[in-house]
Amino acid sequence: MLEIGADTPHLLAIYLGALDVDFDVDEPPELLDHLRRLADRYTRAAQ
Repeated sequence: MLEIGADTPHLLAIYLGALDVDFDVDEPPELLDHLRRLADRYTRAAQ
């Protein structure tokens, strides 16, 4: 378990992606929204 923080949920999503490891997020719900947006953006970029 890793406990980290950031000034915004968007920045926290970026930090998690930079870890280069698989992870699960339990909360907060707004973080999940930002992770989904980044995942969509990266998927489009990789096509």
